[in-house]
Amino acid sequence: LDPFAGFGGRMVGAVMANIEYRGYDLNAYMEASYAQLLKDFTCDGGTNVSVSFCDSTTIDYEEIAKTYPYDMVFTSPPYKNIEIYRCSEKQPPVWWNDFYRRVFSGTYSGLAPGGYFVININEEVYQESLVSLFGECREKVLLTKTNKNNNYNEYIYIWVKPDTCEIETV
Repeated sequence: LDPFAGFGGRMVGAVMANIEYRGYDLNAYMEASYAQLLKDFTCDGGTNVSVSFCDSTTIDYEEIAKTYPYDMVFTSPPYKNIEIYRCSEKQPPVWWNDFYRRVFSGTYSGLAPGGYFVININEEVYQESLVSLFGECREKVLLTKTNKNNNYNEYIYIWVKPDTCEIETV
């Protein structure tokens, strides 16, 4: 599940690995580009792939999980106001905090027990939003392409949702 399909890189990776992919993106202007990517990388049009154009903050991920049980969330959300995309505008910090909380909590709530929660984001958002929601990640992978200005590192942060809820008994 990818609530920020972006430019389609994770979708292409899923197609190449022959695994199911469900993506969402606000930018409907990307529809023709996704169709072209599927045409270029599949023989059958990507039958294991679906992309919907909608606001990922309004999706009921627990409801989706009832008919589409997903065991991985792999996404790269917008990095606050670092880039302003075609369908968005600059937002204040309080807006971003709420945005991340809604999407991260929502996608995690529908994630199957034992599933992987994989987020490519800058360290600031990791510290401010993800750690407060889920604690420190299990693993982080440095993206070597992102050494910008010699002071910027970008990671993929990985959590695994516990298999069972541990209930404390008295």
